[in-house]
Amino acid sequence: MSKIKVLILFISLCLMSPACFSAQNDFSMFGDIISAFSSSPTYVKPVAKLATDKFMQANISSSYDDFLQIIEDKNTSSLEMLKLNEKMYELGFFTLAEISSSKIQDENFMFYQKTVQNFYKPTYVLTKQDELFLAEIYSNIFYNDRAVEAIKELSQRKDLLKKSDYANYLMALGFYKTDNLKSALKSINDAIDINSKCQNYKFLKIKLLAETGKRKEAINLFNSYNNKKELPYLYRKKCELLKQFILYKTEKNQWRKNYALGRYYYTEGDYQKALRSLQNATLTKNKKNLTKVWAMLSRTYLKLGDAKKAKEYALKAVKNDDSNTDANVTLARLAYMEDDYKKASEYFKKAIKDDKLDTSIIKVAQLYQINGEDDKAVKIYKSLLKKGNDEWEAYYNLALLDNDNEEKDLLMSISSNPMNADAWATLVNLKIGNKEYIKAKEYLKNLLYIDENDYRYYYYKGIVNRDNGDYVKAVKYFSKSVELNPEFDDAQRELIKLKEYI
Repeated sequence: MSKIKVLILFISLCLMSPACFSAQNDFSMFGDIISAFSSSPTYVKPVAKLATDKFMQANISSSYDDFLQIIEDKNTSSLEMLKLNEKMYELGFFTLAEISSSKIQDENFMFYQKTVQNFYKPTYVLTKQDELFLAEIYSNIFYNDRAVEAIKELSQRKDLLKKSDYANYLMALGFYKTDNLKSALKSINDAIDINSKCQNYKFLKIKLLAETGKRKEAINLFNSYNNKKELPYLYRKKCELLKQFILYKTEKNQWRKNYALGRYYYTEGDYQKALRSLQNATLTKNKKNLTKVWAMLSRTYLKLGDAKKAKEYALKAVKNDDSNTDANVTLARLAYMEDDYKKASEYFKKAIKDDKLDTSIIKVAQLYQINGEDDKAVKIYKSLLKKGNDEWEAYYNLALLDNDNEEKDLLMSISSNPMNADAWATLVNLKIGNKEYIKAKEYLKNLLYIDENDYRYYYYKGIVNRDNGDYVKAVKYFSKSVELNPEFDDAQRELIKLKEYI
């Protein structure tokens, strides 16, 4: 295994990627679920930010034109186009969604793209005028606190409400924002009657059922989507958020409500809010319940960088229940941070039993890789995939171990999780090694889109320029790589070598 592959594997193990409620109202939580994890790139073109700002300000026509400009730009990377396609569906710019879909040529994105379409795409085809009208309605409901006016304006379009599933969905959103849950349920049912395939509509109905205390109905509808084995990683995250929302809204016991809310915020990545909610949940006097809260607190403190408190709560939890998944995951991470891989593996193995997403077993396999026990790691990865799991991490790590199927496994990983920067970096390395520089440059655009401060992007740009004889540019890129990661020896060595030529 190459040095850079080992470095990527170490990074993966280090990261190990999953208060009062007045801090955020129910409606805005729905927006978080729908758009969850869809805005993770750090590199955003100024025109894209401007277009988004215009949409939020209800300057719809200008926003539409700006987004079209990005879609038509030949320099827009394939990954950026994929995420832009998702964004257009989310905002209700369905014509732009179709245009961007036609420009996505990479067949490895088909799985993700199909999931996006199933989640958002309406059945009724709107005219451009009606599309812009409804986009303004959406903007006023979501961003401008004008739900009452939006409902009134939309209710006058009887012709549109009779035919358009999306128009009825927006009516439901407006009623939800104004706490008229009965009317919201009627409108969302009207939308689903017209289009029973759109999962976005069903997500709203699930939330409304939870809001009105219909727990069983909400869970049944939720399971009909969540139980699908083949869902991209980011959409399984959406499901986890929705599940915790259902539990929060339908639990009668206050500690359970706070615990569910804490898990919600943890999944969302807002660890301070998660901490406040979980601290409120510690008021329970039940030992079994308190153990669950302590375990989740341990994970939260670790995310906040407080290893001492993380260990304290994890040890308290395992003292009462030594098989608790959350506590064992925390202790495994702490052991790994202390370079005690044997103990880390032992804790991850304890966490496996109740780990529904198979995250812990993947970490065990990664530790086998680090210890040179590749056969054991491969056996675990292949058993996971044989079960039908579309685990992007399993595919990615298999790629690091199997040179014969390296590219195939990397592309399978990206199919499930297009935002997997490690897979893109490894693909770039593979293409450079094969002297396929055109493909390497294409993949580099995707790596930049995910994180403009990824030192690997600048290192590989340096390699491409070096191999093509442009040493001045190569030095510039290698220098940037070292600036971002001073401990990256490969870039340092390249800089020393190139001094002989400049």
